[in-house]
Formats: sequence, C-alpha cells, structure tokens
Amino acid sequence: MNVNKISKLEAAYIAGLFDGEGSLFKQPSGRLVFTVTQGDYGKNVLNYLKDVFGVGTVGIHRKAIGNWQAVWRYRIQSTELATQVILSIYPYLKIKNRRVDEVLK
Repeated sequence: MNVNKISKLEAAYIAGLFDGEGSLFKQPSGRLVFTVTQGDYGKNVLNYLKDVFGVGTVGIHRKAIGNWQAVWRYRIQSTELATQVILSIYPYLKIKNRRVDEVLK
C-alpha cells in the first residue's frame, strides 16, 4: 500500500501543521509512528489528512474533562507508510526537520 500523492501546496500546509502539532517517533518495537493532534475544533483537519493521504486513523486521544476540550489524533502506525508521509512533507519542514532526521537514522 502507498500513500496518495499530494500537491506541493498540500505538502507545505501539512508540514506547517506537523511542525506545530505533530510528532514522529519509533516505538520500542522499532515501528515508526506519525501523529498530528488537534482539539475538538480541529478534528476536521485530521479527517482532511486521512482523506488526503488515504491512510491512517483518526481517534480520540483524550476525552473532554471539565473545561478542557477533547483532543483528537491522526495516526499512522506503519513504518513504510509513515516514512512515505514524512518524506512527502520533509522539504517544507521548518521546525522538526532535525527531529525527523534523528528518528529516520
């Protein structure tokens, strides 16, 4: 399976979103995980990511508690797919490019 091809404009937008709200890490098993989190009002952005890439899941990360809104997460738990996604946005990263380099070593 491959992620959908995205335009340069989409890649730049998603890179900005990832720079601010995303993470890339390796689980103890070595599997690569790509995530972006948003509050309740940003859930539609996460669904956009799922639609654009054609892979991943959107689910609740933290339920609403008191005055705090729920937090939602877009997640790809496949080394192959997470690598494809991160490489598609990598040229546009401004903040997390060093972190991505470390994780991809």
